[in-house]
Amino acid sequence: MITGNVYSASHVELAPKAKIKGNVYYRLLEMSMGAEVNGQLIHMEDDDTELTNIEFDAVDLAKDSPKLDHSSD
Repeated sequence: MITGNVYSASHVELAPKAKIKGNVYYRLLEMSMGAEVNGQLIHMEDDDTELTNIEFDAVDLAKDSPKLDHSSD
């Protein structure tokens, strides 16, 4: 799960198990059945410069990332 707003200057793709607790700012959105957004979906026009001026707290995505086991490599 991602907690916090998501900002994209181009394409956002939400997979079936994606979970976001926050707003999603996007230009192009692809959302699979089963994905969850608990917040607002905010479409940005191509000429909007708002994304370049937004300050936001970094989200620690590493804690939710799958751990890869390379011990057999």
